[in-house]
Amino acid sequence: MALSTISTLNSSKISNPFPGLRSFEEDEHILFFGRENQVDDLISKLRKNRFLAVIGTSGSGKSSLVKSGLLPSLYGGFMAQRGSTWKTVTMRPGNNPIGNLAKSLAIENEDFLSQLGIDGTDYSDIVEAGLRRTENGLIEFYEQNMGQSGENLLILIDQFEEIFRFSKFEKENKGFSDSVTFINLLLKANERRDLPVFVVLTMRSDFLGDCTNFKGLPEAINDGHYLIPRMTREEVKQVITGPIAVGGAEIEPALVNRLLNDLGDNPDQLPILQHALMRIWDYWQEQGASGPLNVDQYEAIGTLKSALSQHAEEAYDELNLDQQILCKSIFKTLTDRSTDNRGIRRPTQVKEVETLTGTSIQQITDVVDVFRKQGRAFLTPEIGTTIDTNSILDISHESFMRVWVRLQAWVDEENEAIQMYLRLTEAAEQYENRRGGLWRNPELSLAIKWKNDNNPNELWASRINNEFARTMLFLDYSIAEQQREEEYKEFQQKARLKRARIFAITVGSVALVAVSMALWANTARKQATIAQKGMAVEKKKADDRLVDLNKAMIKVEASKAELVKKGDALKVALNESKENYKKALAATDQALAEKERANQEKIQAQIARNDAEIAKVNAQKAELIAKTEKEKTEQLKTLSDADAKALAAASKFAQNEYEQSLELAKSAYEINKKMGGSESKNSIINALYLGWTHKMQRKNELHSHKAAIKVASISDKFILSVDEARVAVVSKIEDGAISPMGSTELPKNVAGLRFVNQSKEAVIVFNDGQFSLYSVSNGKLNFKQNIFKDSRPTTHAIIHEQGGNLYVSNGSHVWAFQNFKGTPKFIKDVKLFYISPKGKVLSCNNSNQISCFNSIADFENSGNAAWRKDFTENITALSINQTESGFVLGTNNGKMVIGNLQDGELIKVNGIKDNDFPRLHLSRISEIMWVNNLNHDETIISAGYDHTLRMITMEDVRSGNISSDALRLDIHKSWIYGMEWISIENDHGGVLSWSEDKVLKYSLLSSEWLSKALK
Repeated sequence: MALSTISTLNSSKISNPFPGLRSFEEDEHILFFGRENQVDDLISKLRKNRFLAVIGTSGSGKSSLVKSGLLPSLYGGFMAQRGSTWKTVTMRPGNNPIGNLAKSLAIENEDFLSQLGIDGTDYSDIVEAGLRRTENGLIEFYEQNMGQSGENLLILIDQFEEIFRFSKFEKENKGFSDSVTFINLLLKANERRDLPVFVVLTMRSDFLGDCTNFKGLPEAINDGHYLIPRMTREEVKQVITGPIAVGGAEIEPALVNRLLNDLGDNPDQLPILQHALMRIWDYWQEQGASGPLNVDQYEAIGTLKSALSQHAEEAYDELNLDQQILCKSIFKTLTDRSTDNRGIRRPTQVKEVETLTGTSIQQITDVVDVFRKQGRAFLTPEIGTTIDTNSILDISHESFMRVWVRLQAWVDEENEAIQMYLRLTEAAEQYENRRGGLWRNPELSLAIKWKNDNNPNELWASRINNEFARTMLFLDYSIAEQQREEEYKEFQQKARLKRARIFAITVGSVALVAVSMALWANTARKQATIAQKGMAVEKKKADDRLVDLNKAMIKVEASKAELVKKGDALKVALNESKENYKKALAATDQALAEKERANQEKIQAQIARNDAEIAKVNAQKAELIAKTEKEKTEQLKTLSDADAKALAAASKFAQNEYEQSLELAKSAYEINKKMGGSESKNSIINALYLGWTHKMQRKNELHSHKAAIKVASISDKFILSVDEARVAVVSKIEDGAISPMGSTELPKNVAGLRFVNQSKEAVIVFNDGQFSLYSVSNGKLNFKQNIFKDSRPTTHAIIHEQGGNLYVSNGSHVWAFQNFKGTPKFIKDVKLFYISPKGKVLSCNNSNQISCFNSIADFENSGNAAWRKDFTENITALSINQTESGFVLGTNNGKMVIGNLQDGELIKVNGIKDNDFPRLHLSRISEIMWVNNLNHDETIISAGYDHTLRMITMEDVRSGNISSDALRLDIHKSWIYGMEWISIENDHGGVLSWSEDKVLKYSLLSSEWLSKALK
């Protein structure tokens, strides 16, 4: 799949191939594995319905599937009849769905909008006004801005569930209908099937029921929805191993199995898995990036269970005390919990965070940078993006809310604060409507503590409702009434104490002075009088205090009335502003219309002049080119017919109509050959290949292995192959048919092998560095002797036999054995090498420097190179042609580089600037070879981790038709680990390839010989 219209990643520069919690982006498609079948389903559904809802649980990879799977495929032209010209508008609803859509449309169409000539105008305002004017606003935008170009418009709405939270806010605040208007814009655009407007949205499956609140939305989703299926264990394995291979590293099988087992059947854990793999990669690089990624590194980062929480705590511990307090406020602002306790993200502008936290943008940035630094990506925007007051802060994924223990506690705390505020709001409404009273303890004490702990403000409350002023006034009333009651109770207590003292004195006086009744009576009357006066004074003070409190209440009520009055004034001002805006908008529309009419008149006049000039020139040219064009048209039409027949043959084959498929394929070949078409025409070879495999009854395939085939060797008519389960199979190949002869279980995992001594023996290099010699007899391997033990383990070994000597590379250096015996000679810093039949050597070191040696002796001395050349790409395969005039390299990012063997200069290719050869494979090239007897021309064949074999001829290279004419055979279902050329006759042969899909396969690649084989 050639994606020429989008940027690609250079894997040699990948610092870490795993994105962590964030989703994959468009330019990271070469790192996106395991979803190929799902992408095909998405394209099919989108082509049919134009409205596609990608639905899945949190963590199921909805955004990544669309951004890194669907979009690159659309740009690559994989939607039939729609081409590869797409303009994509990506947005999230947030708290302003129509405004956010307008901003995204304005950004993508800024070049056109700037032609309006309105200086100092925010184009998004113009777009938003058009969207709000009519429910056909999106249709009118396309017709006015993109109608003439005919581009496909794709509107991608990520995190669509945000529209439901916004709709709930609208209902609670009794006012807007933007959520309904926004959805109607999308639905109306979908109804216009004559316009290439497509809508894709991603939504969490637990919000599916909320769609019923909007008319027309359930019907649209029923017609075009895609529920992301659970990934199989094999697909998750590709998610793990694919990016690692693209990044140029390897992973231990034990770690792959451990990750798969720890992940289990929980699809929500995929972001956690991506984060853990990112952490393992970083830890592996910190340790020197030597050897494969292993279980010890996995356990060091905390495993799937606690890697994310542990990582978040590391970030939190980097903050000082003040920053930790601010961090808590920021994360509370960015999280929300819906009524059914579902955790959802709340993207927020920085200026809102400033107001809510009472801090500056610099203080906020200092905290946010810690959580979005390289290798973390807990918050967005990504590191490197400057944060200003209009920037949107957001948590990168919901899984972060579920896994970080500290954040869970903060979310619970914030939810409790919101619930207390809602209780106060309800009580204030009941008090105002005379259905309830002011709060008293203990509720009032809890409310006062809530106010002191959270220090709420109007902006914070506006995210919940618009009742903040009334609610806080109710709380102030309650506090004032509580204080008044406490003061009155204190006064009553003092009065009771005074009366008690008087009573005690009176009783004592009776007991002690019984004989003085007259005196006592007089004294008692005086004391009673004084007490009554004192009580009167205290009562007057209490009454005065009550009057003061009532005055305070009157002032509060007056303040409330003043607020209502100001609110009414604001409403009047707002209405006037709206009217002024409408008038300004109408004036703008009129000015634009007049300017458009003037422009159209100028354009039409210029078009008329141009048409006259073109007609004159065409008349002069027509007579000269008519004959040539006719012949060329007939040839192209005939070649096009041949191509159509080849495609029809493939279609018939898929329908099991084999005889019709074969006749169409052979007819397509004959027509193409007669008209001078390319012998390596992709469609024709694929059609012939299908017919040949059917005729062979798939005897060209070996299915004896039960695990991925990592290494194989061919000698004469025998094949030796070994899989990841350490099973070695000896097979025989005759006329393309492969038949197994026997199998042997080896004691250890194998890194490389080679037949020697006319297929009677085999040299095997094991992963632990042991070099051993085995005899081959009756399809079985029998241990003969150990040759040598390297102190360093290896995962991949290259073995060459030359002149009775053995040369073995373990990925970092080469051992040279003379006659397979004695102490080998050590050649440093060689990860790849190739020895031609005449003894020339091409090698690549660990710094991706290519060296050419004219003899093996020079190679063994390592300093006597004919030339050396440095490459920035990571070289993964190399070969020399049979005439020893040229070399070809394969890279880790799927590129092919061709050069002159004599001086190392790269071949000049017609139409390609600076020898920048295109990427024939979407990922690593595992093997490459240059043969001279296929199609009677020098031919280069490559195998890759993108499951394909590719073939180009030097004629294609010289003409610059590398991408268009390169043969592509999707003959395997997974990575192709290697291939070898098998010569059957002097001018004919085929390719033997082996793959992670457990299949070893022989393939004919010549259209001429495929045609002969089918006669």
